[in-house]
Parts: sequence; structure tokens; C-alpha cells
Amino acid sequence: MYYTLAQAEAKLARFADGGSCDVKAAINDAIEQLSNMDLWRTMKRIVRISVQDAVLPMPQCVKTILRIDVDGNPSHIFGTDYQFLQSGIGDMDWGTSNYGLGLSDYGAGHCTQFDVHPDFPGRLVAVSSDNRDQGKVVTVKAIVADGTETTLATTVKRWLGNAGTFGFDPRKVEGTSVHQVTSVVLPTGLSGYVSLYCCSDTEVRFLAKYHPSIIVPDFRRYRVNWQLDDAVPSSVLAEVRLQPLPLVAPTDVIPLSSVHAVQYMMQAIKEYNAGNVQGGQNYEALASRRLSEEENAQTRSQGLVVQNALLEATAGGATGRRLWNL
Repeated sequence: MYYTLAQAEAKLARFADGGSCDVKAAINDAIEQLSNMDLWRTMKRIVRISVQDAVLPMPQCVKTILRIDVDGNPSHIFGTDYQFLQSGIGDMDWGTSNYGLGLSDYGAGHCTQFDVHPDFPGRLVAVSSDNRDQGKVVTVKAIVADGTETTLATTVKRWLGNAGTFGFDPRKVEGTSVHQVTSVVLPTGLSGYVSLYCCSDTEVRFLAKYHPSIIVPDFRRYRVNWQLDDAVPSSVLAEVRLQPLPLVAPTDVIPLSSVHAVQYMMQAIKEYNAGNVQGGQNYEALASRRLSEEENAQTRSQGLVVQNALLEATAGGATGRRLWNL
């Protein structure tokens, strides 16, 4: 059974360090810890994505891609190490390959979803989905024309009417022209999502969209290898592992199907903070077992059971500990 944040706060308040700390923060901490413990089914989704120019950035709510089909065919994900193996596939930007289309993992930690286009450097514009954020400042570090890194204060603007309609002329945006964004720090107390754009004299390009409660954002990026024509979009069907974002609104839904598991993890964190490692481990084991029981009840086999021989979170690691009803 799923709960909203408001329901969970009412039910779990007494477990937030004895009620002496921020209940919402305690719930968010517990959810983050639980999501990293295992590959829970409730934290996976299947999505279809159209990829243009070979670039495939993930939104902040996605931690990683687990499995993919590219243009209708089962495909693969190459880690960065594959390109540097002596007997490996080499530079995946060089020429063509018999491996077929696949993804290269460019890793996490990118401060924007897309880079500034090398042919269209421009001035930065930040726009919020909530007009109350107008005038707040986003701190950006960027590479400018002379190759040096500089710190820019980008003032948050507002949409004109509906989102997507600028309340200003992008061609008249003042500021320093940037060639690459290296760091983004959002202000505290944002009420809405903030979108970052790069405006040149002829182009307005989207760079990223940021959650209001994540001060130092980061994104994971992939790219489609050996795309024969960058102008033709590729269709990617992906199974992704979600990254839980901070719950803010009372109607936000707890992403895990057992509120009792969240309760046990809150109690585990309380014990760890008190220096009681054994007590924390006991509550952590209860939380994991509760979620495992919940998933087993939801995934009882009703047909053919297929054993997954590969560990889903890594490339090529064998395991026999999971049975999925596919």
C-alpha cells in the first residue's frame, strides 16, 4: 500500500528520532537509504525515449539504465573501461562496428543534462515554474571564451503565462558568453523547478531542469554508439533504476510500497546516530526483510518463471539469487 507524504508524516512522526527532528527530512533520509540497499521492483520503470544527436541524458529521478533495446533490437551498455581494453572494441566514436548500436555510459556527476553546443556559446538564463522564485540567484561556474573558469550569478526569471513562453527576449539577454558549464548550485528555498537555458543571438538551447530541493544537482549521461545519421532519432526502450527525489508536497507519494519498511529504516538511522551499530543493523535488516516480503507477495509466479543469470546492476556478473516472473 502506498502512502502520501502527509499520511506518512502523521503515521511515522513518533519514529523520527523520538519526534525531536524534522519528520519530513527523516522520511526522505530513510527512503534514500532503502533505495540503495537493493534493486527493488518499485524503484524500476520501463520507459521509451527518442534520442537525437546520439545524446541520452537522464533526468534527476533516474539513477541508471539497467537494460535497453535500441531501434527495436536488444542491445548493451558499455562502461567507460571497454574503450580502453587492449583487446576491446576501441574508440566507439571512431568508424563503425560489428557490435551494433549500444549505449556508452558517460557516468554521473554532470551538472547539466546537455552541454553548451560548441558552435553556439551564449548567455545563461534560469527560469522557474513558480513566480515566487523570481529574483533568486543560481551560482554557476563556467568556461568562457579565453578558456578560464569564472563564477556567474544567474538571476531566476519567470515564464510569461504558460511554461515555455519567455517573459523576455532571449536575444537581448545580457551577461557573459559561456562555452561550458562546470558547476551549478541552486539557492535554498525554491518553490518550483528551475530550467537552465543557453541563449545566443540565434539559438535558445535547453541545458537542464532542476528539482527545487536539490542544491547541488547532478545527472547521469549516456550516448548511442555508432549512430549512422545523427539527424535521424533512435528509439530506446529502457529499464531504468529510479533515484528518489526529496518529497516536498503533502501529496507526494512514498515510492516504496511498505511504509513499515520506511519506519524501520528511520529507527535504524536513529540507532546509528546514537552510536548503537548493532541496533541500527537489526532495524535495517527488518526494513529490508519487510520490503522483500512485500515484493514476494506481489510477484508470485502466475506463469513461466525465467531465471535471470546476470546481475542486473553490473555488466556480466553472474548470480543465481533472483527469480523474476517476466
